[in-house]
Amino acid sequence: MTSKPKHCWVIHDGAAGNRRQAVALAEALGWGFDEKVITPHPLAKLAAPRLPPLIKQAFGSAFSTAMQNPPEFVIGCGRQAATATRLLKQAGSFAIQILNPRMASDHWDVVIAPEHDRLQGSNVISCTGGLHDVNARSLNIWRSKTSAFKHSDAPLTAVLVGGPSQAALFNEGLIEVMFSQLEYELAKNGGSLIICGSRRTPKAIAEKIRQRFSDSNFAVWFDENDGENPYRAILANADRIVLTPDSVNMISEACATELPVFIAQPERATGRLRLFLDRLLKTGRIKPLGRELISFPVTALNTMPDVITQLKRFLNLKWMTKIV
Repeated sequence: MTSKPKHCWVIHDGAAGNRRQAVALAEALGWGFDEKVITPHPLAKLAAPRLPPLIKQAFGSAFSTAMQNPPEFVIGCGRQAATATRLLKQAGSFAIQILNPRMASDHWDVVIAPEHDRLQGSNVISCTGGLHDVNARSLNIWRSKTSAFKHSDAPLTAVLVGGPSQAALFNEGLIEVMFSQLEYELAKNGGSLIICGSRRTPKAIAEKIRQRFSDSNFAVWFDENDGENPYRAILANADRIVLTPDSVNMISEACATELPVFIAQPERATGRLRLFLDRLLKTGRIKPLGRELISFPVTALNTMPDVITQLKRFLNLKWMTKIV
């Protein structure tokens, strides 16, 4: 059985989704870690995770110097981090890469990828959706904290608004139809909304949503000007969740709760995101948003425990190899 690593790096490019997954995995393993935010050379960024010729310092001199004392373990998430974790494996670290690196998995010790990526390999761990820290324990902690909308009219519908992506058409038409459906539900059955955007939400759309609900007592958050981000409190206190169809991470975290989850116009999703949504629709974990929000029984979707169980097999194999 492996002990906690003496030295672990968590590497990402600063993107919120990549950071959350890498940090969540390290925390689920119970590991202490140093967080490294990488800024690749333009050619390294373009070639990632392949190593561009003639570029000796893909992430700058400070990172190259730090690599001279490589950590025992490294966890990276995203294509840019995949270059760094690949280099660190060559330097002697046990490299764990999250998300499909778009090249053979044997350049890393373990690759953890969502099943809709259809990545195969003897060192690949497949999971449903993204990794995160949403589970019964964390939800109870977030629920215990004072929340400004704990006394909102029930049922409280959380509305999570993403933004444009290559995988789903996101525009004003989506937003108009979604909120028209929600307003119909409120007029017919009562309740309240809590609306939370993301860094990807276009400012023009965020402002229109603010104006739309300016005469209501519904909480609306899109950036620091709206106060503290209520995202975690929303997951812990809402009665149901409605999301735009553009983010695997956001949908995965919503589905890790025990709440009914509704997706606005899931047919807008394409490619691997559509495969992910189709699986959740088939298993009954999510439903398309309609004019009425009819609750349905759900089971929380939490892929992290299975990922940790499989990962520990690789870590134990490494440990046994070291002592032979």
